[in-house]
Amino acid sequence: MADTGKRGYKGYLIVIIITVITLFVLKTGLGIVDSRTNKPEYCTSCHAMKFPAEEFKESKHYKSKVGILPNCVDCHIPKGSRSAKFKWVVRDSFAQITGPKSKEDFEKIRPELRKRVRDFMRQNDSATCRGCHVAEAMKSDNEDAMTAHKKMIEEKKTCIDCHFNLAHGKVEVKP
Repeated sequence: MADTGKRGYKGYLIVIIITVITLFVLKTGLGIVDSRTNKPEYCTSCHAMKFPAEEFKESKHYKSKVGILPNCVDCHIPKGSRSAKFKWVVRDSFAQITGPKSKEDFEKIRPELRKRVRDFMRQNDSATCRGCHVAEAMKSDNEDAMTAHKKMIEEKKTCIDCHFNLAHGKVEVKP
């Protein structure tokens, strides 16, 4: 009877060791995948994303005077949100298969894509903007800008309410 107890103990120990190793491999693998998918080269490797990438290279965010060069996930996915990133990767992968193959096709769906991003930004209080920009700490010689940011804070507005069409081509704003 003593043997049965030892075998049961060894079985549990083996299961625990296998579980720990599996979790370690998964965590490490997800970390590698996460770091590789955080690069603009990954995001723009799909033909559907080449069009917005071209526009981004002409934007103020790309041609930053202060040396900050955000990449796609910095603006499109809140920091630390792997579940949001996973959701976007799945959706974008599906869109790659079913989505636009030409610039003309992309332009047809652009207003809907822009609306989705703006809604996402509003729901998250422009969290991705606030990853780099802090409204309360902004300093400017432009009095209008300072007044607008103060008003934004007071009225509990979010960045995307005023700042749109900054990184990609102009798209009509629809509520």
